[in-house]
Amino acid sequence: INNNDCYGFRGEALAAISGVSELILRSRPHTTPHGYEISSHNGKITEPIPCGTNYGTTIDISNLFEAIPARKKYLPSKLTLEKNILYVFQGLALGKPTIEMTFIKESKIIHHLFKKETFIERATDFLTHSVSSYANISYSDEYCSIEGLISHFEYGQYDRSKIYILVNGRLVKQPKLTQICIKAYQSEQFQKRFPEIFIDIHVPNDQVDINVHPRKEE
Repeated sequence: INNNDCYGFRGEALAAISGVSELILRSRPHTTPHGYEISSHNGKITEPIPCGTNYGTTIDISNLFEAIPARKKYLPSKLTLEKNILYVFQGLALGKPTIEMTFIKESKIIHHLFKKETFIERATDFLTHSVSSYANISYSDEYCSIEGLISHFEYGQYDRSKIYILVNGRLVKQPKLTQICIKAYQSEQFQKRFPEIFIDIHVPNDQVDINVHPRKEE
């Protein structure tokens, strides 16, 4: 993976997580014969030690808020957390179809995604129905290009859980964009149905500021 394939990790977020969990970070550049490991136990950080690890960086986090029960009781339910994590994983996979990814839950492989060439090919990994149940979206002008898939009316969902909108390969949560898609989709016959949407919007990078939101979502 080269630098163009990486989003990085916000430094303050990593520090905040390490302060309320048991964290192990292993990292190895291509220029060294081994990697280094540091660990943090609720903010107590060890000195780096040599370790055997693959190229790149791995971060293992466990026992979140275990030492802070007052915070832990406000965590969402396990089911909600699992859904949120899966949604983020799918968004990352859609944004980088050329990277092979695996999602493992309790030692069971939920998704093993092989490298794909295009956004559309990656989107087919997450469709609820057959590809013929979706309409292709393709648009381009001097300002932007848009591609994606949207489910036909009769295959609509009863919630918004399958709406994925990406801008320049990054999953976003933009209420106005979501409402535009839903309003265009719904009709008198299907007022309570929501589409499955997989849309990738590309605009010039200087027209987007990802730092207007702390989690870079808007």
